[in-house]
Amino acid sequence: MTPMRFFFYGTLAQHADNALSRFLTSKIARKVPASVPGRLFAILSRDGAYPALVEGAIEGPMVLGTVYEMKETFTAEDLARLDAYEEYLPDAPERSLYLRAERQVRLMSGEIVPAETYLYNKPIPRTAPLIPKGDFWAWVRRSGGRAFEEGRR
Repeated sequence: MTPMRFFFYGTLAQHADNALSRFLTSKIARKVPASVPGRLFAILSRDGAYPALVEGAIEGPMVLGTVYEMKETFTAEDLARLDAYEEYLPDAPERSLYLRAERQVRLMSGEIVPAETYLYNKPIPRTAPLIPKGDFWAWVRRSGGRAFEEGRR
């Protein structure tokens, strides 16, 4: 059986330090730097910024992140916890803040693998800056901003 993979590019990626990212650490078999085509925006909130991935053409800009290959101990309850964190409502996708979808992801080795990722599902606010080079954590460091914390949005 193929292990479940996720492409994380922001508050659950390897530089994140929040309750869910710490919990996920025990569920990860392998982490690999990766990228997907798209544009990344910073959604600004009182609880900090969080990234919004908008899909793009394969030959266009790339969003940087990490593929997490999950251990066999990753459960349906763990997936539901991720979905809740990302405000993905499987039974009501039109009301979801993010949609979870399988996409082809390019690993640093050049290999292409399928991975679940969360795509932003709302209009991008006019106040949301485009994140240059698709790297959320580099943007946080450069801008002097902060990534959102639990209780966000």
